[in-house]
Amino acid sequence: MAHLATKRYTYGSQLAILMGLFCLGFLASQLINAFALSNYIKVGATEKEMMTKIFVPENANLLRILQFISVLFMFFIPTLLYAKICHWKPFQHVGFKKELPLLPLTLAVLIIFSAMPLVGALRDLTMHLPLSEWMKTRILESKENYFKEVVVIGRMNSFGEYLLSMFIIAVLPGLFEELFFRGGLQNLFTRWFKDPVAAILLSAFIFSAFHLEFSDFLGRFLLGIVLGYVFYQTGNLWINIIMHAAFNGFSVTGLYMVSRAHEKIDMSKLDDNFPFYLVAIMVLVMGGLHFYFDKVMGTLHTQPGEEIIFSGYEQHINPFAEIEQEAINKEDEPNNTNTDHE
Repeated sequence: MAHLATKRYTYGSQLAILMGLFCLGFLASQLINAFALSNYIKVGATEKEMMTKIFVPENANLLRILQFISVLFMFFIPTLLYAKICHWKPFQHVGFKKELPLLPLTLAVLIIFSAMPLVGALRDLTMHLPLSEWMKTRILESKENYFKEVVVIGRMNSFGEYLLSMFIIAVLPGLFEELFFRGGLQNLFTRWFKDPVAAILLSAFIFSAFHLEFSDFLGRFLLGIVLGYVFYQTGNLWINIIMHAAFNGFSVTGLYMVSRAHEKIDMSKLDDNFPFYLVAIMVLVMGGLHFYFDKVMGTLHTQPGEEIIFSGYEQHINPFAEIEQEAINKEDEPNNTNTDHE
């Protein structure tokens, strides 16, 4: 559920505030990372040389800390500050609801898992697109660097390291990224455009592009659409956080099982490869889950794109809020003593 912006901030101003805070957080995280990695980076070293020096098992804990700092400064802090600056009820605005309905949560997790084969198929499709050799080379390099980072950060020689990797690779991205991309950007775009489809697609595109892992761009774009759809239907960020964390946690658990079997992790086998028939079946399953999810949600919930007038909050101070006629009539009823601000 979205709430009215304070101080008459326009939608463009809200976006400028959010992205300005993001840029400041990004610069802060880069400075911290550069300082922490200064002993590993030589002047004039190529990107490949730096990656070879940094992404080694001995640096696992350092990279985990830097990963935490990066997502904290880029996504978590900026979004909360933006919500605090621009909105009357910041935590409720971004989707931190008190309740966590079990059935919608279960369906949402099943939906995200059913999308996994299609994500793998889209990853394969990317390399078959009519791209230049230079572009294909860059995609393969970004894929290799991404897998190197995952293997190092996800190194697990004990159950304790498995839990730590789950926290760094699954839980934190689930919390921080969903807060920024769904609770912040998509929420703003939905209210601004008055078109939830456009808002979901744009936020999903930005979500995929931000990861800078081009071989998985289409797959991550699909995940962004699924996550955006669920958030629009529920307005409950906790559901999105658990979905995201569960999806990432599946990969972490796979890495842990390989490490416990004392097998060397082969980066070329980290891709999710599914046969065509399984992809087709899971697409049908995903469609059925979406249909049932829509039926469960119905029209009982306020969509997160709507801006709501609350009792005790002056209607005229927000010139761009849309107020349903029913809400206006309710406010005009005599002897209305409702003072609930929720």
